[in-house]
Amino acid sequence: MERNAVFAPNYAWGEPTIRELMERLKPIARTQTIKGVVEWLGVSYHDYKNWRYRQVIPYKLLITKLMNEGISIDWLFAPGVKLLYPKTTPELSESLNSLTCEQDYRFYWKAMQMVEPTLKKHHLENSESHRNELLNVYFLAQEGWVKTEVAMGCVARAMRRVSCPNAPAYDCS
Repeated sequence: MERNAVFAPNYAWGEPTIRELMERLKPIARTQTIKGVVEWLGVSYHDYKNWRYRQVIPYKLLITKLMNEGISIDWLFAPGVKLLYPKTTPELSESLNSLTCEQDYRFYWKAMQMVEPTLKKHHLENSESHRNELLNVYFLAQEGWVKTEVAMGCVARAMRRVSCPNAPAYDCS
């Protein structure tokens, strides 16, 4: 494939190569180079060269990145393929609801793994209102506008100042 060739993949008859996937990701990563895509993925160029040599596709990394960016994995792995999505039946609905509840529980549990240590670090009471405030910040931070640790630290410092206005200043980092 030429360096500046128009990329119009069709994977319907076989598995794409890592190079094809990287080429397809260029517009999403807002870059003109595979090296830029690799940086966007958060790995080294050496990792990419290793994948090419071993003919490996890092599905977990790619799917996680696409999901975090809100991009359908169909777009990357099945471009131009008309896919059928299952119709909902009562049995499937119940199964999907229980899966969603489990995913929600995992997401909440992961958030609490950050909330409670943050409260402790900033000498705050582990109250429902404090937990709820930090949970709200955590969930908003997951949208990618600010680092989660920074956002939660800011809210915790603000809660500390409100709770104990005469408390001496301390390093909150």
